[in-house]
Amino acid sequence: MNVLPLPALRFTALSNVQEERPVALITSAEVWTTVRRDLTLPLLVQAMPVENSRDFFDHLVSTLPSAVAAIYMVGSDSIALNAAKYVAHRAKKPLIVVPSALKDSECLTPHILLDGERLTTGAATEVILDMALLSQQLPVTAIVDVFSIITALMDWGYAHQFNRTTPQTRFLPWAASLAANIASQALKIASGVGKGEPEALNNLVDLLCLTVQLDNLLGHQCASRGTEHLFAQAAAQQPEGAAFSYADRVACGILLTAALHKKDTAPLRTALESAGLHPTALPSALARATLNALPTFAAAHKAPFGIAHELQPNSEAIESALQRAGLS
Repeated sequence: MNVLPLPALRFTALSNVQEERPVALITSAEVWTTVRRDLTLPLLVQAMPVENSRDFFDHLVSTLPSAVAAIYMVGSDSIALNAAKYVAHRAKKPLIVVPSALKDSECLTPHILLDGERLTTGAATEVILDMALLSQQLPVTAIVDVFSIITALMDWGYAHQFNRTTPQTRFLPWAASLAANIASQALKIASGVGKGEPEALNNLVDLLCLTVQLDNLLGHQCASRGTEHLFAQAAAQQPEGAAFSYADRVACGILLTAALHKKDTAPLRTALESAGLHPTALPSALARATLNALPTFAAAHKAPFGIAHELQPNSEAIESALQRAGLS
């Protein structure tokens, strides 16, 4: 098994970045208008992708000038990041990611989700973190990718209990213990993240790195993503579901997954809310419809086995979970 690395992290103000290589830039108009005053790049070509598809990304690869020596992705848009990872991988060019906000852990991961498939592209070569820039938007969305360890471990243990893991995803107590410690630290810094405290933001970056590196070491995400992320993805497919932020959909999924596992959701709800999240923002009808659709959604996306796979639509288990989570 190959263990994929994290990107190199460089903590510096964008005004300190000195790039001499000819660059292809992938960004959005809004972000680049703001950031270009501080980040000077020798641009050869620029793209602002709005379509997350293999055909479009292949077009970007085929039209990339041969003189380009490095690819920069600037911003926090998931489509732009997917495009940058894909193009850099296919064109065999170094990729430098400059997040404008800390939305999730994806700027650190070696994968993209494309046309419903998880593709390995390798991580960015380097991620430049301007902490002053990142602190302008509270990283409440990113902390859910650490909080989700809590419910992911419930699912992983559940799969182990019923002998539904695979040789590749077999339950490893030492890995589960490490992951639990990462999540425990996230609970401790939750209120600091919600208040925008610099030390909490720095600690969050560390926890995101540890989470992704553990995933890379294991070769799967069973220790960090489970039913809560499936719920967030499935909710976005429901009418009006996409109107709610990724973070709040995952936060709601965390509460509901804990409730499905018959755990006390009150401490989780307190922690999520202290971090600035809104775990009960989704209407009960939307949450119920998503839970009803979850078994089919999980099977269609070939998700590792978890409690989502055994839900019965319109069942007492779903109604009980909604009540436990405060969403009934």
